Amino acid sequence: MKKPGKARYNVAGSWRPIALLSTVGKVIEKATAQKIQQLAETHNLLPKTQIGARRNRSTTSALELLTEQIHTIWNSGKNVASLLSLDISGAFDTVNHTRLLDVLRKEGLPP
Repeated sequence: MKKPGKARYNVAGSWRPIALLSTVGKVIEKATAQKIQQLAETHNLLPKTQIGARRNRSTTSALELLTEQIHTIWNSGKNVASLLSLDISGAFDTVNHTRLLDVLRKEGLPP
């Protein structure tokens, strides 16, 4: 990209370099995530009750399931329904990737 205010643009110092590394990294991350998701589904590594990050399952289906279970409990007349909600969005920021890869390998995922 041109640096503003330069008299001549035929010298390298008049230009700003553009690094595409983050873009390439994002593409690789997306492809890797899709492959892991496919393998996890194929090898039945996810519990049947997991809804997040799975095809044909959404927040809406999670809320429908939760509502249905609460109504079932209320209608039984014997039990009380309790709900604990945790925000774990940052829980995997510090995952040891070497350990994670070792666990996935032990579960039978191909390299």
